[in-house]
Amino acid sequence: MSSHANRKGNQVMTTSQHTARVGFIGLGDQGAPMARAIGDSVFELHVWARRPQSLETLAGIPHTVHDSPARLAAAVDILALCLRDDRDIWEVLGTPGVEGALRPGRIVVNHGTGDPEENREIAEHLAGKKVAYLDAPVSGGGAGARARTLTTMAGGDRPVFATFSRTVVYMGPSGSGQSPSSSTTP
Repeated sequence: MSSHANRKGNQVMTTSQHTARVGFIGLGDQGAPMARAIGDSVFELHVWARRPQSLETLAGIPHTVHDSPARLAAAVDILALCLRDDRDIWEVLGTPGVEGALRPGRIVVNHGTGDPEENREIAEHLAGKKVAYLDAPVSGGGAGARARTLTTMAGGDRPVFATFSRTVVYMGPSGSGQSPSSSTTP
């Protein structure tokens, strides 16, 4: 990792984080504006959508479209998921080729709201493959996502959250982002 760092707001971003390729799945009411914010930032945005019409929300934003979740996972450093529930996370991970494409050192981020224990299980499953997992649900709805004022409650911390969140709260280890009562001081 490079020792060169830039300041963006109150966050320090190393060169390797500054140039990270971020994959995004889940271009719904909250996810699409989050992906747009990532594409507008210093991060390289890659996407996959089950429904091609969902990609229309990214018009005018630099991004690369992939034809499968596995090809997306192979192309990125961080795979962000803004899906309906934990079953959808398992479904994406179970898509042929996805887990093999998630190389050691990669990061999977769940921006949906789910069960803390289920998120710990997902984290443990991915840890066996040397892939980090962060549960980082967002609060603020579609309006907050469009205004880039979401609050991200992270069971782990990464600078990419600052592209769409006004506040990022570190909650502890994986699973903690799903449990607001387990808040700890960053």
